[in-house]
Amino acid sequence: MTRLGGLGLAAAFLVSALAAGALWRVALHASADDRAHHEAAVHAVPGDVADRQALAHLDVAAGRPRAARARLSAALRRAPFAAPLWLDRADVALALGDPPAARRDALRAVHLAPADAAGCERAAVVLLQADGAADAAPLLRCAATLRPEREPAVLDLAAAVYPDVGAVLRTVVPPDANGVGRFLRWAHERDRVGAAALGWRALAALGPSRGDRLRHVDFLLDHGLVDDAGALWAEAYGAAGPGRVFDGGFETDPVGAGFGWILSERNGARIAITRDAAASGRSGLSVEFQGGNVAFFGVRQVVPVEGGRRYRLSALVRTDGVTSLSGPRLRVEAHPACRGFSTVESAELRGTRPWGPVGVEFTTPPDCRGVRILLCRPATDRLDRELRGRVQLDDVALRDLGAPS
Repeated sequence: MTRLGGLGLAAAFLVSALAAGALWRVALHASADDRAHHEAAVHAVPGDVADRQALAHLDVAAGRPRAARARLSAALRRAPFAAPLWLDRADVALALGDPPAARRDALRAVHLAPADAAGCERAAVVLLQADGAADAAPLLRCAATLRPEREPAVLDLAAAVYPDVGAVLRTVVPPDANGVGRFLRWAHERDRVGAAALGWRALAALGPSRGDRLRHVDFLLDHGLVDDAGALWAEAYGAAGPGRVFDGGFETDPVGAGFGWILSERNGARIAITRDAAASGRSGLSVEFQGGNVAFFGVRQVVPVEGGRRYRLSALVRTDGVTSLSGPRLRVEAHPACRGFSTVESAELRGTRPWGPVGVEFTTPPDCRGVRILLCRPATDRLDRELRGRVQLDDVALRDLGAPS
């Protein structure tokens, strides 16, 4: 019976899933004719080990592991440097309840083929089932290094087996920036906050890319960790300033992540940062609505705040021929860092108006650390739902008005 030592259920499942098919995948659809074919080939060419190996696979599938070990031992006498044969015999040793033999054969295979990524991973799976977790770690690193596309699966296995994710980072993850970067992306995808923190710390020492930084800032924001995200953001982009909104004057290219402006066009609405839309400075934001019952949420940003404070979101706005009784508006809405917040909106923007202030006030809940601000227009069931015209926006700011009275 296969042993999984002290591994937990999740680890046992992963190890078993990886081990499944390692030895007997070839034999799943085998027939009596296949066996006869391989036996005839062995008789005709005794020195050819491939047919002996195939017969061993058939023996395992038929529940005859002792016969399989005998065939593999005979094959190894003819081809002692064939690493796959040693791995096959290691699998059979596990099936026979002989972990020490399984460990010896798996390590022999790796010694013969140290640059075989698939062999490293398969040997690691054998060792994990033979109570050899410490010896398996460098083999998992071998697999992740030589086959980067396998790193997420290797990390899933390692994280299930080793209780200390820091040890996984130190002993399994390739130590270069690419390997650590893949570890960080794995932590993001698996929603592992602690692992992501360790991964970022390691990657920061190696020189993260702009994309790595922004992905990690977004990950932190998604988990409500605004202070940590803000520190990383400020290192690269500087502080937002007294108005709290980053680039509230639209003077730079939008970052598209983190605390920067996220601009998302859709059918019926075109967004541009242009000189013509500037109320001050060099440029401002222009949104042209081109008809239809547009649901638009394409101008948004996460802004850090403090809990239990009164704020005013303001902007300079100019409109030109905005139709529909349900016009665009400024909105402040909840963010993962501000649960329990009720959405507030400014008055709707309609018709044609010169540059002037538009704003909305709100109070943050006690534990609030961030909100999302938007220029938006939800779809409407009003009769006058066709939205056309232009809205221009500049000098967006969020002012702290103090403690609520």
